[in-house]
Order: sequence, then C-alpha cells, then structure tokens
Amino acid sequence: MEGEIEAEVAAIQHVLAQRNPLNVIASLWLANAITDGETYAEYLHHGNDAFTEYVATLALTQPFDRGEGGGLVPHLPSEMARIQARVEDLFRSVVGLHGAKSIDLEADEPQSRFAWLRFKALITGTATRYAAYPVHLERMLRGVLTPIDDVLLDVLGFSGTDALALCAAVEAVTEQKLNQHLQRLREAVDGLLAGVDAYVEDGTVTPPHDETFYREGAALPPDERRERALYRLMPWAYTFIGDALVFTADELAVTSGVAPDRAAAFAERMALGFGDVASQFFTQPSATPPLHVRPLIRLRPGEHSVEAHAGDAYFCPVPQSVFWALRANIESALNPDPPRELRPLQAAEATEAAWDRYERSRASYAERRAMELLSGLLPGATVERNLTYEAEDRAGEVGETELDGLLRYDETLLFVEVKAGVLSPPARRGASDSLREELRDRLVGEGHYQAVRAKRFFEGGDRFRREDGSEVNLAPGDVQDAALVVITLEDLGAFTTDLPELAEAGLLAENAGPDDTPWCVSLADLEVVAELVDSPTEFLHFLAHRVDVAGNPSAKANDELDWLGHYLLEGTGFEHATGGDPDAGVQLMGYTTSMDAYFMHTYGGRQTPAAKPAQPLPEPLRKIRDEIEARAPRGRMAIASVIYDLPHELREPIAERIRENRQVAETEGRDTGASFPIQGASLGLTHLMLRPETPDQEGIPQVGGMVATRKYETRSDRWLGIGTRAGADEWASVVVLNAEPWVPNPALDALQQRPTPPDEPT
Repeated sequence: MEGEIEAEVAAIQHVLAQRNPLNVIASLWLANAITDGETYAEYLHHGNDAFTEYVATLALTQPFDRGEGGGLVPHLPSEMARIQARVEDLFRSVVGLHGAKSIDLEADEPQSRFAWLRFKALITGTATRYAAYPVHLERMLRGVLTPIDDVLLDVLGFSGTDALALCAAVEAVTEQKLNQHLQRLREAVDGLLAGVDAYVEDGTVTPPHDETFYREGAALPPDERRERALYRLMPWAYTFIGDALVFTADELAVTSGVAPDRAAAFAERMALGFGDVASQFFTQPSATPPLHVRPLIRLRPGEHSVEAHAGDAYFCPVPQSVFWALRANIESALNPDPPRELRPLQAAEATEAAWDRYERSRASYAERRAMELLSGLLPGATVERNLTYEAEDRAGEVGETELDGLLRYDETLLFVEVKAGVLSPPARRGASDSLREELRDRLVGEGHYQAVRAKRFFEGGDRFRREDGSEVNLAPGDVQDAALVVITLEDLGAFTTDLPELAEAGLLAENAGPDDTPWCVSLADLEVVAELVDSPTEFLHFLAHRVDVAGNPSAKANDELDWLGHYLLEGTGFEHATGGDPDAGVQLMGYTTSMDAYFMHTYGGRQTPAAKPAQPLPEPLRKIRDEIEARAPRGRMAIASVIYDLPHELREPIAERIRENRQVAETEGRDTGASFPIQGASLGLTHLMLRPETPDQEGIPQVGGMVATRKYETRSDRWLGIGTRAGADEWASVVVLNAEPWVPNPALDALQQRPTPPDEPT
C-alpha cells in the first residue's frame, strides 16, 4: 500500500511540474467547492477542500515554476478530472494505511480502543473540514479576538477587528476575480459566435481561428454552437484561472476598509511561499498541513503577473479556509511556548502578558457564550455562574474549586463545565501521549471529572457559594434529575460522538458512576442546538435522550449534529433503521442535510427558502406543551416528556382526534374523549372534553380517573391526561400525569369489565 501511495504522489508531482501550479490548484478548488447552495446536500457532494489543500501543500514543497511553455500549455478539463481522481485515490489509500496501522490484534481492550481513537484523530484532521457553520465560527472569532484588539495591534500590526474584515475580503476579492474571469470567458464565447455568424453571412474568417473551425460551427444547429464554443475555450479558461485569482494586500485593504499597512502585515503573516514547506513531512496528506495556519500563498515579483505591482502578491487555494486558520495562527504568534512546528509563527513581540490576555479572553468568551446559549434554551431557569465549593482534587487534597455553571429548570439540574483549550498539532496527528493527555487531563476528561465532583458535592447536601459569598439555596430534594454538560471551544466531535469508546480507552473521569454519563458538545454545535430547539422541555428531552444513547455502544454517529437531526426528524427510537431488532447496531449519517439548507438560506449561500428543522408537533399538541411550560408547574418536564415520546407518525392522528373532540363538544354539546395507548412504549395519552363550568376539583378527578383506568388496562408505566374546558381559550385546562410503575390492583381489575364507550377508542 505504501508503494501505491508513493506512486500516486509522484504522479501528482509530475503534473505540478508540467503546469503552472496556481492553475492546477484553482481548478481543483472549483472542482471541490460548494458552488450551488440551492442543491447542496452533504451526501451528494463528493468534493473536499482537503484535496485542494493537499495539492497546494505539495506544490509549496518546491520552488515556483510555471511549467511547460511558461504555463501556456492548455489544461484540458479531462486532465483536471484525472488529477482529481488521483487525489481521491491517494486519500483513500492513506486512510486505508492509517486504518491498517491502527489495528493491533494483541493489544488489550483499552489500548485497542485508544488506537481506534488515534485513527479517528488522524482521519478527521486529514480529510474533514469545517466543524461549524460560518456564522458561528465568525461569532466565536469576534468574541475571542476583538476584546484584545490593542494587544494584537501591538504584537502583530493588525487588530482582531482588522483580521476578521480581511478574512472576509479574501473571500470577496477571490469571488470578484473569479466572476471577472468567467465574464471574460463569456465575452470570448460571444466573440466566437459572432465570428461564426459572420462566416455564415459572407464567408468572413475572423482570426485567430481558421476556416475549418468556422465551417464546423456553421454546420451546427444554432442552439449547439454556444456549447461548442465553450468547449473550445474551456481549456484556456482553466489555463489562466490561477493567475486570474491572484490579489494584492492593497486590494484587500480597499475591499475591507483596513489600513494598507495592516492589510500587508496580515497577508504576510498568513502566507507561505513556494519552497517553504518541508518535503520530508508533507508529500502525503497530513492531519496538520501548514495551510491550516497559513492559508495564503505568497508570490514574489516574477512569480505573479499582476500588472503595475512590483511587490508581493497572494493567492488563496481555499478562500473559505482563511477564517478557519485565523485563531490557530494568532495563538501561535502570542504563545511564548508554542508547539515545535509552530515556533516559526511566534511573533517577536510575544510576551507572557499578551498570551495571558489572550487566554483569559478565550476562556471568558467560551464560558459566557456557553451560559448564554444554555440560558436561552432554558428560559425561566435559575442560572448560576462561577460558583465555588470545597472538594478534593485528584491528589486527594481539599481546597476551593469552581463550577462554571449551574442551571435548574423544573426538577432538572445541569452541572456545566466549559473548556476553552485546544488540541495540539501532535494530538491532531494521533501522537499517543499528546492525544491521551489532552483529551483526558485538559479537555473532555477533565471537564467530566469536574462536573462529577460538583455533582457529588451537591448530593452530599452541601451548598455552592456565589462570588459575593452568598450560598445557593438548593438541596438534593429539590431536583429529580441531574445532567452533566461539558462544552468545549475545540470541536472534538470525532471523539465525543462515541463516549463508550472514550470511556473504554480510559479518557473519561475515573470518579464517574453509571449515572454520570456526560453530554460533551462543542460550542459551535451548541449554537446549532440553541437555534433549532424551540422550547426548554424539548431541549431537556433531547439532552436526556442524548445522554441515554451516549451509553449505548451499538448506537453511533459521525457528527454530533446527526444526533440532533435524528431526534428532530425521527424521534428517540431507531426502529426505522433496525427493523425492530433490539440487537441491531445503528450508524446515523446524513441527518444534517436540512440543517445545512436552513443555515445557508438564513445566513447566506442559498436563496431558496429552507424551513428550520423541527420535530413534528401539530396543534394542539404544541399548544398543550406551551401552556404547560407557561404555567410552570413542578413536574412539567415529566409531563412534556410524554408528548415528546409519542411516535412521530402517530402525532398528527392524535392531534386530529383531539381537534375533533373539541369541535363536537363545542358545536353539539356532547361529552367526548379519546385515549391513545402507545404500543411497546409503556405510555399513553387521554384527552377529555370538560363542560365549561367544570371546576378543577371536579375536572382533576374526572381526568385522573380516566388516566388511572386506561393506564392500568394497558399495563403502562406513564399516562398523561389532558382535560379541555369547552369554550375556553386554552387546551390544557386540567393536566394529570400518572408516572407510577404499573402494579396489579384488584380494584382496578374490576373496572376492566365495563365496556369501552364508542367515543373513546383505543
């Protein structure tokens, strides 16, 4: 396999030696980029910006050379397709090689699991890009960088505000130049067609084409002539596309409104030149290519063809990647002790004080934004931040420690820890010691340990303290459920989507018990959850489901958002995938398609409207849920859970029957009701119409009796009863939940003998 990889690399290097590398890179960018947001679907899009980045990295291992004929040899579209196919084959071979090396049949279970995690780290870094929607990435960068604009300006020569504007300018300038290039192509096609028309009219042959070309064009039907002209010119469009996309720092300054000297400092800092990349490390696809931190290519005078510009110019292989590289680039500049391979990026003016300002800004933003999002998901919740308490550390020493966040909604308590650290380049490449230490001791494992420690403190009956010294008046008897939430600024979805693997590899908290499974989520994914989930009880229901499946080793997903997408579209069950087989495994994929469409339409990239993904909750079920939340009775989460646990395919029929009940009661004056036992779920729902004058002291026993009877008859553990007063501007006039486990009851056995009324089907 290694020999095949070397052969593929050599073939790609041969192409780069024959062609202007900028043109090859630009052609690959167009082949792999998302060019049509109207039809984009992840499972249908086979392009990958990692392919373009790899070829660009490979080109940067050599000095600049325009190739044969000074770069004027035309590129055939078929040739570009062959290069694309070679790169795809190379990536498949590299993934296969990494997979083969990760298998150790003699390793014990934890070591075997860790080897699999190393493999996932390698593959994620090598072949996966863009772990957040652009709007959330830019929000994070703005929140981290702009509070330290003064530090960045002193150390780097440009501020965080400048950098964000310049990142956007790279995308805008590249798009503008691409459109200009395509316009020249359209004009050239129009010129060819005009030449054909002239030949048809009077036999005129317009240079530089010969009569044969015009004769062949004239023989075609008019509607085929444009396609033929485009085919004729396409090789030249590919040939010059790289040069067409070159820009200068001054152009970035004009587009962004940033001062020219700052734009120049930014461009220089973000750029690599030809020959700058070490060939011994980066001839094969890598999990940490240099373009991840320096996404621009610097072109010295003589390497570019920008007219009337004697200085350096720049080219961006993947314009979208500039935002993604910014944080790592700035961290490398400010860090007094960066990883070895990033030391060339360290700024001469870097100081401990500057790095401390940056780290505090990064941590402050992560904690603040995480708590804002959770507070928004749980309106009406009690929210506490930065609580302190006394507890043992891992060394067994007692001291004051901190809990980042504590939220109480109804009878549920969330213990929140936020981690703003990052994975180092060695960890991204799967270096065992680095990956283990960072996941376990700095990020997921440490956050989990701290959340469990806080939970144990609370369960012991002690009270947390606020920053002003006051105590949080909350006791274990006040809550029924607790959730541990670990939020990371770094995207760790490659690992946290499968917590059993982390646990088996020994990377989660050693102080955790069977009821201490955490929800580990990146801040970017939490942004998506906060935008798509529209009620506090829905969020807590999703959270409980997510924690439940996190402990299920047979249920897996490639992406944290696949769990959310599946929940919204399918619910909590997997019967659609398993056919009802309880032993079948589940692998979720493709559940982010509707999210992609929604975010592209909402924030740019798609004009066609796309609905916000949401679980089906037809009226009046949604209104019943909303009324229960608005009244805020204790136990409302348990009440709403029955509604969320109704199978999606049964919700509309149930809602329709409830609507019919009300219509009959209010138009005909008849008492109506219906019960809905859910087969295999040990739950059910009863709806009963009440007379307008029915007081609560009558309505509650009336509904409660029906609930008790139907629950017992079906041997269900949970049954929700909803009573609606006829004529009232509400649906949930009376709410009764019976969630006691089913047990035999002779008195209720006797009631089973009575016939079911015809208007009360099951």
